[in-house]
Amino acid sequence: MKTKPNGPAWEYVQSMAKIADLAESQYRTTLALSALIELLVDKGLLSPEEFHRKTATLEKEDETFLPSAQADYYAESTSSQSVDLS
Repeated sequence: MKTKPNGPAWEYVQSMAKIADLAESQYRTTLALSALIELLVDKGLLSPEEFHRKTATLEKEDETFLPSAQADYYAESTSSQSVDLS
C-alpha cells in the first residue's frame, strides 16, 4: 500500500494546484462576463460608455468600504482587466 506524500514540498504542490484551479476559474468567469457584455452592447441594451461609467461608479463605492491599501490593490487589478468595448 502506498502512503500519501507529505511535507513542505507536497504542501507547495497542493498550493500551486489550488492557484491553477483559481486561475482557470477566473479565466472562465472573465470570458463569460466579456461575452455577456458584448452581447448586451451588440443588441443595443447597453453602450460601452454606460458600462465604463457604471464600472467607475462601483469602483469608487468599493473604495469607501475598503481600507486604503486594499482599495489601491483592487483599483490596480481591475483596471488592467477591464473589458474593451470600443
